[in-house]
Amino acid sequence: MDEEIKIRDEQLQELDKDLKELFIKITNTKKQAECVAEIKDKVADYQNALDSFKMEIRSQAPGDKAIYKTKAKVFRDNLKQYRNDLSWQERVCARDALLGDAHQEDPDLESSEGLMSHGLNIQQSSKESLQRTMAVTAEAQVIGRETAVKLESQTAQLENVYDNLESMESAVKRSKKIITRMARKVTTDKYIWIVVFLVIVAIVFVIVWKSVYPETNVNMPEQMRIPG
Repeated sequence: MDEEIKIRDEQLQELDKDLKELFIKITNTKKQAECVAEIKDKVADYQNALDSFKMEIRSQAPGDKAIYKTKAKVFRDNLKQYRNDLSWQERVCARDALLGDAHQEDPDLESSEGLMSHGLNIQQSSKESLQRTMAVTAEAQVIGRETAVKLESQTAQLENVYDNLESMESAVKRSKKIITRMARKVTTDKYIWIVVFLVIVAIVFVIVWKSVYPETNVNMPEQMRIPG
């Protein structure tokens, strides 16, 4: 545990050194954006190392804990200062990015009149850009209304299709009922024909039997008896 907190202590001291050098470097370099990005990374590393350092303090002996808490407060104050300086440098970079090219093209921007003129030019450019945006928005609204009309027409067509489908479904149901009734009638007729066929077969059988065996006493209806 003692070894770990010492490593974090050394890491924070090294980051202190690097950050101070970077803040000096950023004032003497034209690549401010790259330097700001490097500072942001270092500040993030500093925060992580400080969090680990404070966690290790909890496991230290009472005497060492007081010493490391004092160091942690110093590191915390340094981190706060680094963040403030970084925020200020980011604003400077943003301003330079906005005015940097203009400074190179127009030396008058060093004066208040030049800056005001440049500001008015930017305002006019922004106004024109806003007008173009408004024109695009108006065109998008027209397209949106046309799309809404088309969607309404398509919705009506879909409703008609749905109504037609309902009508077809109703017709199919009626057809099924008619077919079912016809099938039942055909079945009933089939049974009737079977019974008729059986009756005819019985009659033919009795007639043939009587002809072959005339002495057999078979009572037959008068309409079915053979003459003679």
